[in-house]
Amino acid sequence: MKNLLRFALASLVLSSLAGLASAHFIWLHVPSDGTRLQVLFGDGIYQDSDANLVRYVEGLEAWVVKDEPLSFEAHSWGLSSQIPAGTKSVAAYRDMGLFSRPGPGSPPPVKLDYYAKGARRLADASHVVGTRAELVGRAEGTDIVLQTWFDGEPAAGAELTVPRWDSPATVKLVADENGEVRVSRPPSGSFAVRARIVVDAPGELDGEAYVAEHHWATLVISSLRDTGIPAGADLDAWVRFEEIHRSLERLPEGLNGLGGLLRLKASSVDARGEFECVGGKLTQFALEGVSDEWMDLVRSHVLDMVRARAHRAFSEAAGRHPITLGQRTGHPLGRPVHLGDGANTSYLISEDRIQCMETDTNQGRLLQRFLAYETTEEGRFLPHHSTRHWLDPESGALVRSESMTETFRDYDGIFLPVSRLVTSSGSGPSTTFQVELRNLELLWNDDAAGVIEASVDDGER
Repeated sequence: MKNLLRFALASLVLSSLAGLASAHFIWLHVPSDGTRLQVLFGDGIYQDSDANLVRYVEGLEAWVVKDEPLSFEAHSWGLSSQIPAGTKSVAAYRDMGLFSRPGPGSPPPVKLDYYAKGARRLADASHVVGTRAELVGRAEGTDIVLQTWFDGEPAAGAELTVPRWDSPATVKLVADENGEVRVSRPPSGSFAVRARIVVDAPGELDGEAYVAEHHWATLVISSLRDTGIPAGADLDAWVRFEEIHRSLERLPEGLNGLGGLLRLKASSVDARGEFECVGGKLTQFALEGVSDEWMDLVRSHVLDMVRARAHRAFSEAAGRHPITLGQRTGHPLGRPVHLGDGANTSYLISEDRIQCMETDTNQGRLLQRFLAYETTEEGRFLPHHSTRHWLDPESGALVRSESMTETFRDYDGIFLPVSRLVTSSGSGPSTTFQVELRNLELLWNDDAAGVIEASVDDGER
């Protein structure tokens, strides 16, 4: 798998960017080797700039040392610049002109200025770069203290948007009289925050009046973790994939398995049985009155429905491998991440989720495309619709395909798999069937069990 993340940007509508829709910002990412600065123009540090918008940040003023401006190379995804090896922080400024929202009755325009700062580590984020608006970060116990500065003074009342560690969502905070907010320090991952300072100072730009100045400051800390990365892993790739791992909704820690009733429904089959899956293995499986072929097929889907949702620490799952990033080459599904495992597994990632996965299996090379996700109230993702294709390992010819639609139920904050609709095709005619899991029993590590009455055909046994 080759190619790059190509995120579609929805953006602020500036006087020079008419027709775009929602907020985007300038982010500076200093890679782990500190040699090649990346400038992105989007709503987050993994939202690559739309190729049509890169020109709007080409006038960016950026520096490692004040009064020594950097030069940039433009790409389809953003800008890059060679910086001295070991660079710890970079600063940038861009006058964005006037901002106005489209539509009748919209408020008068405001003047918009962007200030960006990138730091390799949290300790580097405490370095003051001297932009008019600036975010400074420091460690204090188990917290990160973020301080917003404006015109050399703490910016009391600044509005900050801070990421959550346990989901892709963000929280909004207001700086105190010292310009500070305090947040719990995540144990790992990157950290990207933005702050807005509003100055009620009407003025005029190129003959057009504006009612206020909006100053946006962004801060990117490339990694909050310095240890525990496998040998050979790319730190940026490891951090990126760990964040994807955290964004997926999983069964809670300590829930070791599920058991209950199951039902297979197809045009010629309506069979019932029971199952128990503990520790990622089927310890009990029975399905009455079906062929061995149906038994094997349903068994594999039941195991996949439960095992794919199981809780696993990232360091014990994908994080134990030497993960690396592939090159940005324009793939519409995202930038590749190579796992570095024995199955030659690769992923395409964009929009904070896995779009495609490719790996070797005992049935051939598997390509799985995730077409749709459900999003929980906490902002985490559940794969809802996907396709799978198995290719012959020698010829690359298509051997078998499946299309799957998953249904989940929320039981007291635990999202359980209750149904999978599958259309399967191979050498023979295609088959459509549904696997249902009912009257689910939660099997915890301490052997305590709780029974949840499911709502899928609950009256049937």
